[in-house]
Amino acid sequence: MHKKIISALLVICLLCSPLLLPSASADKKKSKTYDKKISELQKREKEYEEQLKKTRADIQAKEKYSAALVSQIEVLGKQIKESHAEIKKINKRISEKQKAIKKAKADIETQINALKKRIRAIYMAGDTTSLEIILGAKDFGDFVDKLELVKTLSDYDRKLIEGLKGKIKKITDEKKSLEKEREKREKSEKTVTDKQKKLSKTLKENKKLLKKLYAVQQGYQNHSDYVRGGTGSGSGSAGSIHITPSGFVWPVPRYYSVVSPFGEDRGYTHKGIDISGGGILGARVIAAGDGKVIQSNNSCIHNWGKSGSCGCGGGYGNFVLIDHGNGKQTLYGHLSDAVVSTGEKVKKGQTIGYVGSTGWSTGAHLHFECRLNGAHYNPMSEF
Repeated sequence: MHKKIISALLVICLLCSPLLLPSASADKKKSKTYDKKISELQKREKEYEEQLKKTRADIQAKEKYSAALVSQIEVLGKQIKESHAEIKKINKRISEKQKAIKKAKADIETQINALKKRIRAIYMAGDTTSLEIILGAKDFGDFVDKLELVKTLSDYDRKLIEGLKGKIKKITDEKKSLEKEREKREKSEKTVTDKQKKLSKTLKENKKLLKKLYAVQQGYQNHSDYVRGGTGSGSGSAGSIHITPSGFVWPVPRYYSVVSPFGEDRGYTHKGIDISGGGILGARVIAAGDGKVIQSNNSCIHNWGKSGSCGCGGGYGNFVLIDHGNGKQTLYGHLSDAVVSTGEKVKKGQTIGYVGSTGWSTGAHLHFECRLNGAHYNPMSEF
């Protein structure tokens, strides 16, 4: 009886064994497939990281180029300002010379009238020929030429007229010299102005290229994060949105480092929080909630760290101000570019710009403010 039972168990084991072997093989195959997938993903992740490095280098080069262009434009602006001032001085001197010429001509007219009286005296003496020559002169130049023919005039009169003639010539020559100098200055100023316009156009084109590079960088970052998430080394893509209990979302996905808190004493009270971190330049900035853009500025070209304000956007540089209703507003400052306009309606999580360093900013970060009925409050209370 026992032998029959043992035999039956052996048969069962033999029948079951072939079923177990394929299962182990399938698991091994699945493991190899997983390893291959992970290897491929890691390879793609590395490729995206390389592309990101190159894009960051391109962005840094373009930003330095922009800074150089702005500096050069500012220098040319100072040259134009100096040129304007110099031309103004020259015009004043020309005006003074014109007045001097007018006065000298009036003095000559007075002397001519005096001469005419003396010539009449000569006429009374019977020198009709001389009188007819002088009184028949068409203008002052003709009069001076004919004067040489009149031998009865005194040396005093002759020297006086010649002196006045020399004075007018001197002043006229000085006036012509000033006019040539003015013409030279105006020509130089036009050259500088044309160069400034050309550089401004180049700066505008460079800004467009930077905007494209920021978008490319963000695309590579999103792909890299997605792939990294697929390998199990991350928590999701760069576009993942974290909704808070208050309903607001964090304005810079993936970047949660607050480098300057609300209320920080800077000699003035910091009215928002500064969000930063490595690689944040060009990162996507999203609307914290649904709302309407009530103010947007995208005119600041000074997108680099600086020790003082460039004056753009009231110090915010490029920024977006959104009204969420019920007295709530949020502001996003120092953007490299604002991609929404005043009056535009936006949705929670919608891209409204990219992190930059415009306005009064020492480096790339997002200045984020929350306001309630016009009063600033700590944005962290929303998160």
